[in-house]
Amino acid sequence: MSKQPFNKLLAAAALAAAFALPAHADPGDSDAVERTQREAERAAQLEARAEARAEVERERAEARAEAARARAEAEQVRLEAERDVQAARTERLAELARERDFSRLTALNTVPLAAISPEMFGHKHQHESVDSGDNGGGNDRAVNERRPLNADGRVFVNDVAGTVVVTAWERNEVLATGTLGYGVDHLEISGDPSDLSFVVKLPRHNHNVGETELRLMVPAGAHVEVETVSADVSAQGLRGPLKITTVSGDVGADVQSQEVAVQTVSGDLILRAPSKSTQANTVSGDLHLSGLQGRLAVESVSGNLQVSGSRFSELKLKSVSGDMGLDASFTPEARVTGETLSGNITLRLPPDLSGTAMLKSFSGEAQCDLQHASSPVSRNGKKREFVFGDGKGVNLELSTFSGDVHIDRMQSRPVPPAPPAPPAPPAPPAPPAPPAAVR
Repeated sequence: MSKQPFNKLLAAAALAAAFALPAHADPGDSDAVERTQREAERAAQLEARAEARAEVERERAEARAEAARARAEAEQVRLEAERDVQAARTERLAELARERDFSRLTALNTVPLAAISPEMFGHKHQHESVDSGDNGGGNDRAVNERRPLNADGRVFVNDVAGTVVVTAWERNEVLATGTLGYGVDHLEISGDPSDLSFVVKLPRHNHNVGETELRLMVPAGAHVEVETVSADVSAQGLRGPLKITTVSGDVGADVQSQEVAVQTVSGDLILRAPSKSTQANTVSGDLHLSGLQGRLAVESVSGNLQVSGSRFSELKLKSVSGDMGLDASFTPEARVTGETLSGNITLRLPPDLSGTAMLKSFSGEAQCDLQHASSPVSRNGKKREFVFGDGKGVNLELSTFSGDVHIDRMQSRPVPPAPPAPPAPPAPPAPPAPPAAVR
C-alpha cells in the first residue's frame, strides 16, 4: 500500500475516534467536550501534514522524472551535434581518399573518432588499374631491394592503393619485393640501418595510378609502421611494436608484438597477438581481436567489436551503434568500462570471478547471469549493481542508452594463439652438375 492512502486512512480513524464520546461521558461535562475538540484538532492537523507530505513526494517524483527526461534529451542533442560536426570532417576525408592526397588526409585523420557517418565510404575497395595510355605512365615495374636494418630498427611504409605484406625473419636486413602500379613514379627508399622508409611516390599532378604490391621481409624485432589509403595490410610473425593506419583498407595481423595500434575508417581489422598494450580505432569497420592481454582501448562508431583475451588489467570500450562482445579473464583489481548509445554489450567472464558490476541502460535490459552474483540493487530502474564472489577485485562499469547489457558465465577460458610459424628461409642454390665424361 502506498503512503498516501495509508496516511488518509490513519487520519480518518483518528478523526472518527476524536468525535466519538465515551459511552459513560456526560454531554454536559465541559472537560470531555474540550478533550474531544482537542483530539479533533490534532486529527485534522495529522491529516493536513499527511497531505502535505504526499504532495511533496509527488513533486519530487515529478522533478526526478523531468530531470531524467532532460538528461536523455541533452545527451541525444549532444550526440547529434557531434555527428554534424564530424560529418564535415568525414566528407573531406573521403574526398581526399578519392583524390589519393595522403599527406593532407593523414593530418585530417588524426582527429578523435566520434559519431561519424560511415555512408561517406560506400565505395570501399573499388581500386583501379589505370593503363598508361598517353599519360606518360608505364607497365608495372618489379621491386627487388635490400637494405641493412638493426634488429630493433624502425621500418616505415607508405602506400596508396594495392597491398602491403610485412613478414618477419631472423636477418638484420629488409628485403622489399613486389611491383609498382601503372603510373607510379618510383619507390623512394631512405634512411639508415636504424630507421628505414619505403614510400610509394606518385606523379606530382596525377594521382590516378594503379595498385602497388609490396612485400617486405623485416627483422622480427623491428618497429613497423604502415600507412595506406585504400591498400590492404597484412603483418605476420613480428615481435616489435606495430602501428597501422589506413582509410578503407582491411588489416590482418598475426603477430607476437607486445604493443599494437591500428586506426582505420571503413576497413575491417582482424588481430591476433599477445599484446599488452593495444589501441584500435574505427568508424564503420568491424574489429576481431584475440589473444590480447594487459591494456586495451577501442573506439568505434558503427562497427561491431569482438574481443577475446586473458589477464586484462584495463579495458576501455566505446561505441555509438556497434555491438560489443567480450570473452576475457582479468588481473586482480582490473577496471573495465564500456559505453555505447544503441549497441548491445555482452561480456562472458570466468565463473570464479570476484568483483562488482554497475550496469546502466536507459531503455534496454541489464542482466547478470554469473552463478554467484548477489541480488541486484536497483536505482531508479536505470542502474543495477551486482556483487560476485567476495566483491573484491574487478570493477565493471557498462552503460548503454537503448541497447541491452548482459554478463554471462564463460564456458572455457580464452587461450592465447600459438605463435605463427616463421617463414621458410630461401633454398640454397643447386650445385653445378659435374661435366660429362669424355670417351
